[in-house]
Amino acid sequence: MGVLRRYYNSINKYPDSKEARMLKPHGDVVVRFVLDRAGTVIEATIERPSAVMMLNQQALMTVRGGHPPRMPDTAWPGSAQHVFTVTLPFEAAQ
Repeated sequence: MGVLRRYYNSINKYPDSKEARMLKPHGDVVVRFVLDRAGTVIEATIERPSAVMMLNQQALMTVRGGHPPRMPDTAWPGSAQHVFTVTLPFEAAQ
């Protein structure tokens, strides 16, 4: 799971909209997702939302649009896919 956390934190970007620049929202979003062995995200949903919709939407876009590494053969043998959660933090630039 550490590999996935590092991967998603490395591609997570703060929203680049006028509204985000003005309001500077911050918070964490927990995303639940199903990943197949090839590293394809099958589905993703918000498990614990931020109070700010744009951060929730950005977190979903990050997970759905990513290309995580494939699952090692030794992880969850016999399973074609696995459910993960990742917490994506959002902090406005000062």
